[in-house]
Amino acid sequence: MALSKPRKLNLDGTIYHWKASHHGNLHFAVRHPDRPKRKMVVNFSSHSTKITPWLVKKYINRALAEGWEGSKTYEHQLDSDS
Repeated sequence: MALSKPRKLNLDGTIYHWKASHHGNLHFAVRHPDRPKRKMVVNFSSHSTKITPWLVKKYINRALAEGWEGSKTYEHQLDSDS
């Protein structure tokens, strides 16, 4: 997955690349460092959410806790801003 001009995020010594977008719907995508063709996508139903590095870390940790290791694409849809 190519992320044009991604931001870097260090989580426990692992560098992830991520980028937020509001094309169509508000979402962010994260590229797994060990498997760059695999990604995590979190979609928000509201455009009022502010996507910050803290929020991205929160969802990377959630995905890792649910077993995401870059072996497949991880997607998460939020119906609210929680």
